[in-house]
Amino acid sequence: MLEISLDASQLEHGLSQLLKNATDTRPVMRAIATEMVSLTEDNFESEGWGGQKWKRSRRVADNGGKTLQLSGRIAAGISTQIGNGFARIGSNKKYAAIHYFGGKIEAEKKPY
Repeated sequence: MLEISLDASQLEHGLSQLLKNATDTRPVMRAIATEMVSLTEDNFESEGWGGQKWKRSRRVADNGGKTLQLSGRIAAGISTQIGNGFARIGSNKKYAAIHYFGGKIEAEKKPY
């Protein structure tokens, strides 16, 4: 007589964890946001994204610094938001958007 026995406890645990992750995605979203921050920090370090270098500004060329890192405030201001079904990263600096999206800058107090 042939007898086969299976221990399904690991399978049941895995399926239970999968179901839990499907209903509460915040742990997965937290991991995604953490990875996005890490990739963003790498971009600041390499001064580029996707293998393409960022355009160097005149100001950076003049002082020998790194692009978008004159004061370090943009990189230091990276923050995350997570929830059930979303992961976001961004900056709390209002001038970060112009560097990312581009656009026209009109100086408020400077003659240039």
